[in-house]
Amino acid sequence: MLTDSKTVEKKKLSIPVIQKYIFFLILFITPLAIMPFPWDWTERSMSLVILGLSTIVISLEIIRLIWEGKATFLKSALDGGILAILVSFILSTIFSRDISSSLWGTDGRLGAGLIVFVTILLLCISARTFIKNVKEIKIALLAFVVGFTIVNLLSIFSFIGVNIWGFIPVYKDLAQIGLPLLRSSKTHLLVNFIMMLISTGFIVDFILNRHGKRTALTIAIVASVLSGINIWIFSINQGIGMIILFVLLLIALWFFGVRRLKIEKVVSKDILIAIVGIILFVLIPTILLQIPSLRTIIIPKSINLVAQVSLGSDVSWIIAASVFVASFGRGLLGMGMDTYSVAYNLYKPLNQNLLQYNGVNFYYAGSEIFTQFSNGGLIWLLAWGFFGFVIFRMLRRDLGKIKIYKEEINNSWLLVVLDIVILFIFLSSLFAVYSVLVVLLLIVMIALRSVLLEVLSKGTEEKFVVKLWTANLKPENETGKTSYNLSIVLSVVVACVGMGALGMWVSKTIASAYLLKAESFSVEQNARYKDITPTIEEREIFINSMTYYYATASKFDGNNPLMNRKTGGMYLELVGISAEKYSKNGGDSTENADLISSVGKWKNYALDYTRKSIDTNPAEYSNWETRAQVYMGLVGMGFKDYASDSLYSLQKAAELNPLNYELYYSQAQVYLVNGDKDSALSALTKVLSINAQHVPSLMLAADINKQKGNTDVYESYLKAAKKILENGGQTNTDVYKQITEKLNATVPTSSTTETTNTTDAN
Repeated sequence: MLTDSKTVEKKKLSIPVIQKYIFFLILFITPLAIMPFPWDWTERSMSLVILGLSTIVISLEIIRLIWEGKATFLKSALDGGILAILVSFILSTIFSRDISSSLWGTDGRLGAGLIVFVTILLLCISARTFIKNVKEIKIALLAFVVGFTIVNLLSIFSFIGVNIWGFIPVYKDLAQIGLPLLRSSKTHLLVNFIMMLISTGFIVDFILNRHGKRTALTIAIVASVLSGINIWIFSINQGIGMIILFVLLLIALWFFGVRRLKIEKVVSKDILIAIVGIILFVLIPTILLQIPSLRTIIIPKSINLVAQVSLGSDVSWIIAASVFVASFGRGLLGMGMDTYSVAYNLYKPLNQNLLQYNGVNFYYAGSEIFTQFSNGGLIWLLAWGFFGFVIFRMLRRDLGKIKIYKEEINNSWLLVVLDIVILFIFLSSLFAVYSVLVVLLLIVMIALRSVLLEVLSKGTEEKFVVKLWTANLKPENETGKTSYNLSIVLSVVVACVGMGALGMWVSKTIASAYLLKAESFSVEQNARYKDITPTIEEREIFINSMTYYYATASKFDGNNPLMNRKTGGMYLELVGISAEKYSKNGGDSTENADLISSVGKWKNYALDYTRKSIDTNPAEYSNWETRAQVYMGLVGMGFKDYASDSLYSLQKAAELNPLNYELYYSQAQVYLVNGDKDSALSALTKVLSINAQHVPSLMLAADINKQKGNTDVYESYLKAAKKILENGGQTNTDVYKQITEKLNATVPTSSTTETTNTTDAN
């Protein structure tokens, strides 16, 4: 299939050649760059691969520009749309509710931040200079297809219950069996539909070619089969929007692509059979698995289907609309890039289903449209609409030019495939959320289309030329010597800056590895002590190890709020261990003096790390909540001077997440430490106004009212808590028994009171 280059000359190693192979490597390895954290951090590992390798490519491009004096970049019909999106991202970042999140992603996830988007954009603009022919375009596509085919194979194993990370010691305890490698079923489906379109393109290309190597065809068939299977099993309970879109675009490929190629009827018939076969291969099993009764027959009972929680369109719309009407500025520019979690916590509706996930942070809405509308506001929506307009205009022009390129049928077909993939990614924003991998694919497809058009038009496409100078750079010329030396200096500067940036990405990767080790160690130890209680010495060893991993991670990525939060929490655990050991020692001793010193040191470290997380991301409620927990822990250990600080942190967290009833419950506890029963009751009233089923708040309110002498109110709260537990089938719990005992204890008092009143009346 890759027959357009027949030269057998050995290519010399040059900057464009190095860039080209790094580009292929990015497309191959990015889907495989997964670190299985227990939370949604898949974006970070893929982003670090993109950032690291792209830094090399971009640095080499700048060095080449310095030495050649100019660079010629191909223009694209979609550049205006991409520029509009970039401008909207920059504006939303400048006026973001949390600039750090917009630059680096929430909690340092990187993927949805401005820095990663700009890096991908620069990488793909550079790719237009070193990808030169159709063969290299196809190799780039195959590199991605092969990489994601491996992802699909591993995802199938995960679905059937195999621990795909079992062979990697640090990963084996973190496997989430049943989920695809990308963790998100919607994102996984989106990328698989892209895979199916690309694979269909290669299959049809082989039919059109009728000769050549079968390597690409074999890869495409294997990729199609595995993608189809992944679509079947991971589309369960995910809706059929993307499936319908995929089928419609395959039909469009036939009517607006193949039929315009003016090919022989026999070839056209073969292509039609191939396309219909692919549609039926994907559609029929997918539909059957959507029917619960058939699904139970088809899927063995030994396979546990993992249901993923995501926001529905109704909740997503409420949050997006709330941001839009919050103020003129927010309606225009949104909350800022990758700040959806801020918007979610501020504006989530009082919904019983959401209350079940009170402590869960949602980083995105039910679709890309709702997510980015909240993040980028009306400016982004207009930019996205303009991008869609230029895509449809591009399609119209390209389909009209197919007849002009009739001598190059295969290349014309490849152009249509690239156009359809771009259109599919754009339209899928209605049904799914993009990941950094999808953004990479979108901009790569735009770059490859530009190169293909340049090939088809015989070098007559529009170009953008960047010039630095026109002086002679030869060292033997006197003027050239000056330019030559200046080129060396500038090249060294670029190389140093590039190495510095690369060092930063490596440092963040090391930090991620230590964080991953900490989570793996935690899961391993929790499983070890599942049925036995560890001694204080064993707990101390565990906490010391966890603190070391988290603190080392924070050292390599000092501004990462998540790592700082976790490190601060572990130092608080060390304070608790030291305090516990002190209470058990008794008397004065040297060891007690050391313990007191340790308590002071660990306490300061805990406060310092949680403060750093707030300094980095002040609009993220989790940072304030963690700081409040540290203060509350210190108060619980006897440092009552921190009660006011605890209340302040809880108040700040509640401002950012007003429906998190657990924050108000914590406030009530701190108020009680201060002896302020009225404020505690007021806080508990807020809890019950949000979640009337919160048994701990009912019990605490009952105890406070008993202390205040309100016996009737005390009994009513206990009875309400008892009724909730009975309705939930929790009558065998210790809490239920405790409530029953308290209610029984009030009966004699009530009976005595009634008897006394009757006697007095007589």
